[in-house]
Amino acid sequence: MFSVDAEQTVIKRICGIGLFLLVVLIYKIIIEAFIIPFCEMNIEEKITTELIEKTVKIPKNITDEREFYDKLTRAINDSRNRAGAVLNTVINIFSCVLQGIITALVSIRIDFDIAMVIMFASLATAIITLKLNKMNYEKYMEQTTANRKCDYSGRIIYLPQFSLDLRMYPNLMNLVVKNYHDGLNELRGIEKKYAKGIAMLSLISGMCSVVVISVMPWLMIIQKLSIGMISQGSVLVLLSAVGTLPGIFEGIFSSIIQLGQHSFYIDNIREIMNSYSKTELSVDQENDFFSIEIVGGAFHYTGQIEYILENIDFQLQAGEKIAIIGGNGVGKSTLAHIIAGVYPLSKGVAKLAGESYDLYGEEQIHKRIMIASQQYNVYSFSVAENILLRCPVCERDYETVKEVLKKVELYDKVMKTKKKMDTLVTKEFDNDGVVFSGGEMQKLVLGRIFAANPECIILDEATCHMDEKSEERILGRIYTEFVDKAIILITHSSSLLKFVNKTYIIENKKIKLKGEI
Repeated sequence: MFSVDAEQTVIKRICGIGLFLLVVLIYKIIIEAFIIPFCEMNIEEKITTELIEKTVKIPKNITDEREFYDKLTRAINDSRNRAGAVLNTVINIFSCVLQGIITALVSIRIDFDIAMVIMFASLATAIITLKLNKMNYEKYMEQTTANRKCDYSGRIIYLPQFSLDLRMYPNLMNLVVKNYHDGLNELRGIEKKYAKGIAMLSLISGMCSVVVISVMPWLMIIQKLSIGMISQGSVLVLLSAVGTLPGIFEGIFSSIIQLGQHSFYIDNIREIMNSYSKTELSVDQENDFFSIEIVGGAFHYTGQIEYILENIDFQLQAGEKIAIIGGNGVGKSTLAHIIAGVYPLSKGVAKLAGESYDLYGEEQIHKRIMIASQQYNVYSFSVAENILLRCPVCERDYETVKEVLKKVELYDKVMKTKKKMDTLVTKEFDNDGVVFSGGEMQKLVLGRIFAANPECIILDEATCHMDEKSEERILGRIYTEFVDKAIILITHSSSLLKFVNKTYIIENKKIKLKGEI
């Protein structure tokens, strides 16, 4: 039988621990229900926004590489999931530390040896868990490409631009399914590669938890009780500590290790943020002078040795109207992207208004030079947003859109819709959305040029889906309205050369005035 004093001591200690755990529980509920969800969204919003802003500043020849897609996929996924995980880990550390301090102090006061065994055993388990987390991270890194391959098959089925091909060409679905199965098989291979190591570490960790953390303290308590080193009242407190301390200390060490694991994943975000840093110097944006000059230019894609274009010497002045022609794959679009500042030269110098492109910010270049290509994109945003490529903020913006729609011959169709210029393009998010044909979507894209009023316009097969009469009318308006601006026309249609006064041809990786080759 326990003495009255012993019973009162046990009751006080148990009540104290219970009250503390209740406070911690309420604290965790408040944190998890009210604080974490909003913090997660705020952190995700900030990181994802910075990722998007950073990505568009990285040269396209870098973003076209598979390795970059893998990094970007991991970074976006991690920005979405990792913020909440980090918050949970930090909160878990704080909660476990508070619980651990109280429980450990009570246990150490009763028996120092037993408390030390529990703590050191938990530390050993934590070290094993660290190795296990690192192996899981390596597996995650290796699975990125295979996961993207599976996701790509899903996108082909979902995205509307592929829906017609899937119905017109039944065998295409077989290719999509094959690509999906190939991705799954790659994932299975990677899982198999890591399965034995992960299983072994999990087994060791489990055995350490059961044998070292649970069994040994019990044996020590029984042994010390039998020789009278501890009282019966202390046994109850120690048994309670044995049940809680291992979990608390393992939680602390595991959470600390998880912070290290989070740092592995956050490295993916850092790789994107630090992958390309361009020093942008100040160039006078009010300079009315315009010219483009390329001297001794050459270009090859990242990771390739052979040049696509070389010995490029090219000049363009304000008001000039030129055409660039040549066979398929000779580098016409590549040259257009170099002129537009999308691709940096691999060799040579490119100048805008007498200054190196390197001295300009991305926004400065693209404000002065605008490209409309056959690989156009329209977005499931409003008609006005698709033309302005930003949110309209005043009545003047809508007046601009209205005038542009008239110039590209879409005014009547848009104004017949329920929401007019605020109508969404496509029906993906609104059944009242407007659907445009291929030629009409090219008109919408060309409307961006009328709205932006750049100093140089590059038309890279930008009217290839229009009927001949619409093409002539729209191009005629562009050449009339932008008579004092530089225009580069890339085309396979000889009938459109009447709009230009100088024609360049690309052959054998070089660009020359037609007739000089």
